[in-house]
Formats: sequence, structure tokens, C-alpha cells
Amino acid sequence: MDAPILSLILWSPLVFGLLLLLVPSEPVGVPRRTAIAFSLVPFLLSLVMLGQFDSSVGTLQLRESVEWMPSLGVRYWCCSRRC
Repeated sequence: MDAPILSLILWSPLVFGLLLLLVPSEPVGVPRRTAIAFSLVPFLLSLVMLGQFDSSVGTLQLRESVEWMPSLGVRYWCCSRRC
């Protein structure tokens, strides 16, 4: 099974932003270095996604679809496509 890379790229900044609130604010360099390290994660994941993208295919790629509330017909759906 493939990793849900789009969801990781989408939600990791929010999660890391919340974790950054737990980092002590003094000395000033600590939260700055932590924020830079956290920001590298979605960037590196986007490079992985770029490597998985096949430009010769004309359809949607790297799709994710998960039933969230089946009784209501609600799905979590995320996709990446070339514009």
C-alpha cells in the first residue's frame, strides 16, 4: 500500500505548527531552528511526490479516497493533477 503522501503534505504543516507551540520561546534560535526543520518535511515529501508523478499520463494521479462517514456518504478525497 502506498503512503498517503498528499495527506501528509496537506496536514503536516498544521500538526507541526501546533507542535511548535510547545517549543520554548527562549532562546530565540530554538523555535526558529525547529520551524525550519518542521518546514523541510512537507518540502521533502513534495519532492517524493514529484518523483512519483508521470507526466505521460493524462489522468488524475496520486489520488487518495477514504470513506469517512459511510452512513452519510461523506468521503475524504484528495488528489493532485497537473494543470
